[in-house]
Amino acid sequence: MKHGSLYSVVFTVLLCGVGAALLAFAHVQWAPKIRANEGFARTRALVDVMGLLQDEMTRKQVISVYNGQFKETRKGAMDVLEARVDGTLIGYAIDVLTQGKYGPIKGVLAISPDMQRIKGLRIYQQNETPGLGGRISEPGWLAGFNGIPLVTDGAPGIIISSTAKGPNVVDSITGASK
Repeated sequence: MKHGSLYSVVFTVLLCGVGAALLAFAHVQWAPKIRANEGFARTRALVDVMGLLQDEMTRKQVISVYNGQFKETRKGAMDVLEARVDGTLIGYAIDVLTQGKYGPIKGVLAISPDMQRIKGLRIYQQNETPGLGGRISEPGWLAGFNGIPLVTDGAPGIIISSTAKGPNVVDSITGASK
């Protein structure tokens, strides 16, 4: 059966409209769940970076640990989270946000109670290339930040490099083969 070009245009517009309506409906229905999951990813990363995450913890248990051990406070001009166990300060955590090649990279950085060393780093959201930039969320690479001093020889900062050496250097991720 042969239809005119008007039929094709109307059919295409209707098909696009139905598709758009379905996508809009899905977005509205799932948006609260997506936001809750994104918030939980941050909460879990915070509990983990402070060393409070245990194997097989449920979502409810992770949230309970977070609610009982973390408190938002202000240090100078920065909002930080204090983590305490039995009233003893075990560290501070700050949110980390940067732009990656394919989207935002979000994480949390934990600092020792004396504010001299990095306790750990966790990346909870990233869209980098799997097997290359996506390795930034792998435990093996993140472990390189553990214990790194925040100040070395009077100069603050951390160096991420594949060639530099020093107490404040974390090995970089490169695409080159070794």
